[in-house]
Amino acid sequence: MGCGQAGGPAPLDSLAQVASDVRGEVVAESGHYVAEEQPDRLAALLLDFFERASVRTS
Repeated sequence: MGCGQAGGPAPLDSLAQVASDVRGEVVAESGHYVAEEQPDRLAALLLDFFERASVRTS
């Protein structure tokens, strides 16, 4: 999870070098505190992530 004002996609690029299933999102209009600055967007992204993970393991 990157933020629009700090970091951007850099964490995703780093993790993709060591993991096979890496997904990410840059949350616009957020800084270091995505959960405080964009809570609804973060919740939606996390719910989608967990739903997809659940389908894969079922």
